[in-house]
Amino acid sequence: MTIHTQWLRVFKEEVPKAFSSEVPRDVSCVIYDAMPMLMIGSSNDRQMTWDEFISRNFANQIRRSFSMGVSTVVLSFDEYSLGPCSKSITQSNRNKMATPFVFHENQFLENLVPLDLNSRLRNRVYKRRVIECITRLIPEMIQLKSPSQRFIIDYMDAPRIFVLDKTSKEILEDRLDMPPKGENDIKFTRFCRMFDKSVVYSVDGDYLLIALNEIENIQNQGGVSPKIFIRRLRYKMPGEKRKAEGQVGHSREYEFVDIQKLYDSLQKVLQTRLSGSLDGFYMKILSLLVALCGTDFSRQLPFVTPPKLWEIVKTRLIASHLISSFDKEKKQIVVESAVNGLIACIYKQIYAKHCQGNSMEMVLSSLIKSKLSENTKKKLPSIQRVDATVRNANWVLIYWQCNEPVKILSDQGETSWDYQNCFPDVSMSSEFGFRKSLKNGAIQWLDIQSDVEGSEDESDFEK
Repeated sequence: MTIHTQWLRVFKEEVPKAFSSEVPRDVSCVIYDAMPMLMIGSSNDRQMTWDEFISRNFANQIRRSFSMGVSTVVLSFDEYSLGPCSKSITQSNRNKMATPFVFHENQFLENLVPLDLNSRLRNRVYKRRVIECITRLIPEMIQLKSPSQRFIIDYMDAPRIFVLDKTSKEILEDRLDMPPKGENDIKFTRFCRMFDKSVVYSVDGDYLLIALNEIENIQNQGGVSPKIFIRRLRYKMPGEKRKAEGQVGHSREYEFVDIQKLYDSLQKVLQTRLSGSLDGFYMKILSLLVALCGTDFSRQLPFVTPPKLWEIVKTRLIASHLISSFDKEKKQIVVESAVNGLIACIYKQIYAKHCQGNSMEMVLSSLIKSKLSENTKKKLPSIQRVDATVRNANWVLIYWQCNEPVKILSDQGETSWDYQNCFPDVSMSSEFGFRKSLKNGAIQWLDIQSDVEGSEDESDFEK
């Protein structure tokens, strides 16, 4: 899931020691988000066979992890049938711009990997067929060397685990007692809980927030939080120069984020600014702030950017509203209280010279009558949009808790998984005040009650 990239700037400025280019040592488990690995297609000069593609993109990296002493490697793929039914802003925009590719259930993969693989993967049937091919062939390619090594594939159904039999030296397959889950974003934490030290390979920014919530939840339960590192694309701070062409690492640079260090520092900042009133909930507060600045499932509040919002938080200008609007029992913010208290106060701080009032309606009314430019006034949100954003921020918070489905027993004695209460199945819908409209390849939104049209700029969001 995407988040506003400037949150990485905020985190780096606040906790620089949590970011390092050094590979963590003594790692027990490595977890790969397979979706970015899937997108590295054939080179332009020649096509590869599927065996070559799987070996280059997947097997080589997994073998390298085992060779470095890692005991368990997890390869995780998205399972869309178990994910949120609503389509994300970013994915909708990408699909709108892509050339349609038709592929049906009764078709087979080509003998060679197509040069336009990435565009073909936008077809869900084709992507599923490719993933099925990978998960079928890769266990034999890994070549486990020791009975202590474990290779896990998390895709559809319960995760499959492969081990080397001590006696026969054959690879044995079994299933873990875990429910199948949807997107990789909410699957990795259950493996982190199994090991003392894990490294998660992913490019999505929401992994940081999900991992921070995981540590908070474990500590709230009285447990010892595992060490989690997220390996991601390096965020370059303002003023940092990119490596010149020809230098090693010119194309892509990576960094490892120590989640425990990030958690300790951010928790102290929020605890101080909120006077200790929300102990045990600070990462949820942080997640709500992140969601207000935009994610795949929550539209960004206009003019509310991470640096501005974090500065307001640190100056304690919205502390009382954060405390009063957060429901500890439901672990969400109360919508009406947040709209007329928290969000109204945020805009009052951003436009301190131009607005006044004790409710969102009064704040927006004063801004419309102010000396702000007409262009700025047109971009101000409606009450309906603010309300929808708060509701969707709550949705994101629930989703990021990675709740496990409940195992149920039917009258016939068959067991199944109940996903009903894991997360809401609708977001960004008419129920929340606005609907999504695609026009000329750009994402735009229509407020249902006011029909005020707005547009969204994706330049500051993670891809």
